[in-house]
Amino acid sequence: MFAAFRLGNNKLAIETMRYSRPKIPYEERLCPFCKTEVEDETHFFFKCPMEAYTGIREAFLSQVSQIVTNFCLLNEVDKTFYLMTQESPTLIAFTASFILDLTACRDKQLR
Repeated sequence: MFAAFRLGNNKLAIETMRYSRPKIPYEERLCPFCKTEVEDETHFFFKCPMEAYTGIREAFLSQVSQIVTNFCLLNEVDKTFYLMTQESPTLIAFTASFILDLTACRDKQLR
């Protein structure tokens, strides 16, 4: 799952809607829950206000902040970039678990 997100091969609207015909413009690939922003990795990880994501997100941020002391000072885009370019096995494991939990929550909400 971590590798799929790094490669842009995931179920987020930013990726899935690029294959529809006619092609849906980037700015119209909105989050299916809040419908206010493009659903890309940054939105999915840190911005989507869907209540079901809150606990998962808080637990993950707590774990990462214990390892990377200045992580909370980064903006959401920089946090996403930092996580997606990690080589630390510990941070990769935390991020992979976070992605799996968020994705399971997202899939459940879309049913």
